[in-house]
Amino acid sequence: METHHEPTIDGPQIAKLNRDLLWQIFALNADIAAGAPANTHSDYLFNLSPLTITRHSSQVCASWRQLILGSPSLWGNMIDLESLQQKSDTWRNEVLLRTGNSELSIKGNVMAETSEFFVSLFKNHWTRIKRIQVLFCMHAEEWPDAWNALGCPAPSLRLCSIHFGYGLPRIYSSPGFSLFANHAPLLTSFQHIRKTSHWSLASSSLDGDL
Repeated sequence: METHHEPTIDGPQIAKLNRDLLWQIFALNADIAAGAPANTHSDYLFNLSPLTITRHSSQVCASWRQLILGSPSLWGNMIDLESLQQKSDTWRNEVLLRTGNSELSIKGNVMAETSEFFVSLFKNHWTRIKRIQVLFCMHAEEWPDAWNALGCPAPSLRLCSIHFGYGLPRIYSSPGFSLFANHAPLLTSFQHIRKTSHWSLASSSLDGDL
């Protein structure tokens, strides 16, 4: 008598990846510096931010969620202000909580919805900031205390690009002000809207190769 066997259906190939390789894929997706500029592709999926992609990935299955939520560096690497403009602070606070004590990469336009969150990062997590690329779309003097961090040591900072849309903070003209207190040992790139300003950097020059 002929016996019929049901065909075996293999699981998806991605399920066979080990955790290290899977983490590397998640890390590539979470790299805010490598993200494509918004609206450069007609397909919605190509315009998702690293933060949105990672959040969706964490909801695929229990093992992915455990790996992603257990990796603070993933979340710290994608503080995308464009994706954090919700009216409530709930998601912003959750993202910050998920970063643990990891270094932070911040990118985007600082608008009304994200201004308090951005200022809190400057005031409370300055030494953790690794990369910052922002356009401050508010009046800088609405947050005078926020900019004191620019005169403090920046031990983790590698890239700093801050453009002010409505005037510079007064701290820049304060007597004795030294950018990053002359201590930003890892800094390789600095950009400012007023490139003719004189900055005091003991550890590196802003001219030539950095």
